[in-house]
Amino acid sequence: MRVMGLAQPGVRTPHDAAGWRRTWSVATSPECRGLRVVILLFATFLMGVADLALTLTYVTSIGMVELNPLARYIMEHGSVQAVALFKFGAMTVNGGILYIFRRRRIAEIAAWICFLVMAGLSIKWGLYASHMSSFASELHETMIVDDARFVMMSE
Repeated sequence: MRVMGLAQPGVRTPHDAAGWRRTWSVATSPECRGLRVVILLFATFLMGVADLALTLTYVTSIGMVELNPLARYIMEHGSVQAVALFKFGAMTVNGGILYIFRRRRIAEIAAWICFLVMAGLSIKWGLYASHMSSFASELHETMIVDDARFVMMSE
């Protein structure tokens, strides 16, 4: 038995090329668009939470360059709680709008864009974290002097 074209547990499906084509055809169909958007939004939300955790870790310890001018302003004039509220508020509003329109093609395109941006940001965070430990003190002194985008917060 299939629900929305997806195989149910305990039901054998063929593993040949035709079986995979049918599965792919159903999974990419407009009827499954809402599910795809929800999955993308969930993954994007998880990456957003990781981004917030890393941002707060670095900004409250050694400082960092924040490229988002609105987030930088909040960091310079607000608290850690204000930064978290801003991030969760933005994710909730954006995710809510896409969820409301999840069955429309434009919402799926937007959800893919959000997912890919956050995936790229996650890769950049991984590179940043791996390089940061080797030259944190030199970079810290240089950033404070040379870059107006550098922010540091106390907890």
